Parts: sequence; structure tokens; C-alpha cells
Amino acid sequence: MALLLLCLILFGLLQVAHLYTGKMIAHHTAFVMARSYVVGYDSGMVGRAKNVGSIGMAGDIQEPSSYTSLGNAQLGQIEPDLIAEYLGAEGYHFPLRYQHWDRIHHSLPVIGAEGMSNFRVRVRDYPVEMPFQGAYMAPDYYDADGGAVYTVDFDSEVRLYNHAGYYLY
Repeated sequence: MALLLLCLILFGLLQVAHLYTGKMIAHHTAFVMARSYVVGYDSGMVGRAKNVGSIGMAGDIQEPSSYTSLGNAQLGQIEPDLIAEYLGAEGYHFPLRYQHWDRIHHSLPVIGAEGMSNFRVRVRDYPVEMPFQGAYMAPDYYDADGGAVYTVDFDSEVRLYNHAGYYLY
């Protein structure tokens, strides 16, 4: 009984750490996106900066498909080059896509706004896949096979001084 109780406590702490890390990555993503915007990058580059900032919570790589079978260690060696190529691609056509990028949304302030601006990142229906998660969370829905699916939402907002208007307009 004591071992079961210790396991529940341990997995509960791991789940809290996992969720806190997700919140921190969402906040980092909001900052990276906001910083890209206030130094004058266009909305396409700001979107790419948001994507790169959220890679820590983005799940498995989906594109290029030739990298989907690589292990974490192998992918970790080539990922910096993929990211650099993605950020520097002309016309935004480098095929880099991760599993959960479509769950991460952002909002930008009005173009040309000066002063303090709010930048928001919202992560919707981020899947939580942890042992014993049913002991801590209620399922959000059930998949086609009848399995419980657990998700969380993260919101983060950053306020930065929008000084790009002084230099670009």
C-alpha cells in the first residue's frame, strides 16, 4: 500500500513538472514571438519564430518525412541545422512541421502600434500523456477506440515596448 501511495505521489509530481514545463515553454514562445515582432520582422517571420520557440512542446517531427523515423539523439544532432534552414528559407517554403504546431496560436497587436503591446500565445488541447493521469485528471473526450484522451490549455502573455514603428514607418 505504501509503495502504491509513493508511486501516486511520484507520478503526480512528474505530471505537475510536465505541465509547468509546458507553461514555461508557452511563455518563452510568447517572448520569442513578441521580440521578433518589436524588432520589425514581418508576420511570416514572427509565425516562424513562434513555431521554433514552441518546439519543446511541439511533439514529434512530421516534415520532412525522412526524419520521422530518427530517434531523439539523432534528431537532436541535426535539428539545429533544420531550424536554421527553416528560419532562413526564402518565401517561407522550407518544409518543417511538428505534430502539435497546429495547436499553438498567437495574436499580435495592431500594426504600427507604439508603446507597450500585448502578445499572446494560446496552446489548445495539448495532449497529456503520463502514467496514472486518470488519477489526477478527468478525460476531455474519448477517441474512436474508446480510450480516454486528456488535454490541457496553456495561455501566456508578454508585454513589450513596441519600438519597431520608430524605425520602420
